[in-house]
Amino acid sequence: MNDRLPFERSVAAWMDQEAAGSGSDQIVEQILSTTGRMRPEPRWLAFLKERPMHLDSNVAVGSPTARLVFVGILVAILAAATAGAGAALLLRPQPIATGPFTIRSSFAPATIGLDRPIALAVAPSGEVYVTDQSDHVTRIAANGSVISRWGGHGSKPGQFWFTPTNPDLNVHGSIAVGPDGKVYVSDSVNNRVEVFDPDGGFIRQFGAFGRAPGQFIDPFDLSADAAGDVYVVDDNLMRLSKFSPDGTFVWLADKSTDPLMDGHGHGATLDGAGRIVLGNDDSGKIVIVSPDGAVVDSFAVGDACDATQDRAGNVYVGGCGSGQVRVYGPDHQLLAGRHVAMETPRFGPGDEVAALGDDGSLLFLDVELPAS
Repeated sequence: MNDRLPFERSVAAWMDQEAAGSGSDQIVEQILSTTGRMRPEPRWLAFLKERPMHLDSNVAVGSPTARLVFVGILVAILAAATAGAGAALLLRPQPIATGPFTIRSSFAPATIGLDRPIALAVAPSGEVYVTDQSDHVTRIAANGSVISRWGGHGSKPGQFWFTPTNPDLNVHGSIAVGPDGKVYVSDSVNNRVEVFDPDGGFIRQFGAFGRAPGQFIDPFDLSADAAGDVYVVDDNLMRLSKFSPDGTFVWLADKSTDPLMDGHGHGATLDGAGRIVLGNDDSGKIVIVSPDGAVVDSFAVGDACDATQDRAGNVYVGGCGSGQVRVYGPDHQLLAGRHVAMETPRFGPGDEVAALGDDGSLLFLDVELPAS
C-alpha cells in the first residue's frame, strides 16, 4: 500500500474501514483535500451513510457488502476519470499549498461573552473589536480578556440592529477601526454608520434609508483611511460610497461608473496606497478602487465573497462557502491556500492577525507565506 499515490491510499483505507463498518469522515476529508474538492458532502457519500434499505435483492443497500460494491464502482469511475485531463488534475502538483495559517491562540465565544459573532476588526493597538447578534460591540485584548462592551438593540444613537426581521435576509454588522482608533460600525437595519471612540463613546452617525447618494438600503463592509474618510459598501444597492470625516457624502462607484463594479462587493479594506480592495462575488474578481472612485486594477480569483489585505500587499480571499482562504501576491499570483474553518483574517498595523472561526471562536493567527 505504501507504493500507491496518496489519493489511492486514502481510497483504499476508506474501503477497508467501510467493509468493517467503521467508515471515517477523516479519510473522506483526506480524499477531498487530495483531489482539491471544496464543495459540500456529495450526494453519493450521504447515500452511503443512510440507514440500511432493503430492495428486491439479496443484498441490503446499506449493508457493508453493498457499500463495498458501491465504493468499488466509484473507484472504477474515478480511475477512468484520470485519463487525459482527469489524470492531469489528480496527478499534477496542485497550486494550492498546505499553509499558511497557524493558530496562536483561540477563545470560545462563551468565554468572552459573544453571541453568534458577525464580524471583527483589528485596532492599531492590536486589540480586536467584534460585533455579534446580541447587537453589541465587544473590545477584546490580545490575551482574550474583555476590555469593554457597548450597544444593545435599538435605533437610538449608540444602539444597533444587525438582524433583519425577514429571516431570508443576511445578518450584517460589519466593523472597522481607523488609524486614529475610531470605531466604525455598519448599523445595517437602521440604514446608517455609527462612529465611536476606542472606548465606545458615541461620536456621530451618518446615512439614512434610501437610494439617493449618501443613503443606504443595507450598509455592509466599510473602512476608514488616515484622513478619516470612510468607504462603505451597500450590499443591496451594490455600490461603494465615500464619506468625509464629518459624514458628508463625497462620491459613489457602481456599475454606472465602471462595469467592473457590477455585483456584490465585499471587504472594502485599504491597501498601502489608500486604495479600496473589494471582492466581487458576482464576477469572481478582486477590484481595486482609487481614493477618487476610479477602478484602477482587477484580477480574477473565482469565488470572492470576502477580501482583506496585509501590510505587504498580499490579498486574502474567502470563497463563497468553500471553506478556503487563498492568498494572492501583489503581482496577483496565487501564493497559498488552505481549507480552514474560519473567515478571512483581518490584519493590524503590526503583526496582529485575527479571524472568526466557523464556530464563533476568536482566533489569533500567525501567517507564513512561501516566497512569491
